[in-house]
Amino acid sequence: MTATRTMGYGMIAKLLHWSMAVLILISLCAIEFKDFFPKGALRHAVVAWHFQMGLCVLILIGVRITWRIKNPAPPIFPSLSKMQSLAATTAHVALYALMLILPILGVLTRQSRGNDVDFFGHVLPAILDEDSGLPYALKIKSLHTYLGDVLMWLIAVHMLIAIFHHMVRRDNTLSRMLP
Repeated sequence: MTATRTMGYGMIAKLLHWSMAVLILISLCAIEFKDFFPKGALRHAVVAWHFQMGLCVLILIGVRITWRIKNPAPPIFPSLSKMQSLAATTAHVALYALMLILPILGVLTRQSRGNDVDFFGHVLPAILDEDSGLPYALKIKSLHTYLGDVLMWLIAVHMLIAIFHHMVRRDNTLSRMLP
């Protein structure tokens, strides 16, 4: 095997990928398990973690997209068919779009209910105020919840396909992103 065939993503791409994976996992777990906690300070703290991790993802997705544009993905060996390549590109665009859209919808959900958006102690400027947002609060939250479920399913499929590539197709798709 040549050096080109074993080439993987660089350290920064891997760091962004796995950091965001951890942040998304924490965010999803926090919101999925919040109902196990009684109403009060602890539940509020769990929801706050969901929100803080989502804002971290929002910051990192900008960095990640910029990095990806300037640093193309290493090739897959053996190469994919055009249909497989199109499916992979479509899935990655969907993942990136959701990582961008979901935190924005989270911010709009909070602001539409008249709540400040706090990012680790710093109140962010309002995009939407309660007066203009309240009629849309439920729709925004419903869209956020629905797209969050879509993200969970996409991540599950992403993981299963990575394992399929490694175990069945025996290409370097997974190994390119492993630490």
